[in-house]
Amino acid sequence: MSLKLIGFDVDGVLVDSFPDQFNYFQKCCKALGKKFEFNDLEEFRTAYTEPVYPNMYTLLGFNWDAEKDEIWKIYNEHKANSKIFFVPEMKPLVLELDLLKPQLSIATTNTKKAIDKYLTENDVANIFYPVITKEDVPLDENKNPKLKPCPDCLVVMLSKANVSSENAVYIGDQVTDIEACKRVKDVLGMPLRVIAYAGPSSFSTLEKLTAANPDYIAKTPGELAKILKGLVWIISS
Repeated sequence: MSLKLIGFDVDGVLVDSFPDQFNYFQKCCKALGKKFEFNDLEEFRTAYTEPVYPNMYTLLGFNWDAEKDEIWKIYNEHKANSKIFFVPEMKPLVLELDLLKPQLSIATTNTKKAIDKYLTENDVANIFYPVITKEDVPLDENKNPKLKPCPDCLVVMLSKANVSSENAVYIGDQVTDIEACKRVKDVLGMPLRVIAYAGPSSFSTLEKLTAANPDYIAKTPGELAKILKGLVWIISS
């Protein structure tokens, strides 16, 4: 067994976008006449649920199918003007891992436009391959992309990288990330190991992530770095 690929979720792991997500949902609710009843980030984090569409929108009183065109318009306009930065400790970790030579990849439910903007503005666009976004996954019977906890984005990532699930690990900050990694077994015969990231930028809480039984859990960027570098040296040796 060797570690050939490290896959990353982006929002809440690599970039600190949760405050911007809070602001976006406030704006979307105001624009479409819905109540936004969360007073701060911690209240919002506790309630936050995925798949974001439709689950989070349903929680906030939207009718996703009827309102999604207007929602996407507000989302794209908001994200085009957002400034999202890497979690300070994550960029040097990514650069160090890149030197150690496991392949670094991304699998996210966010849009290609948003992810390209994040990576370009943070000068890391050339480090990750493949970069799997919402546009790269198959559609369900309602013509919506099959987002996590469906394993499709992870299966596509592994396929494009030409790496087996037993030779990879994925870092995510949501229960749906953990569920999707386990469900890779249904497609490829072997689950994808998962590190649950419960750091300050995470979209989820430590309690939720722990209850989902990930292979590893990191509560800080330093803990994540220790786990990842340990896997690179130990598993690849």
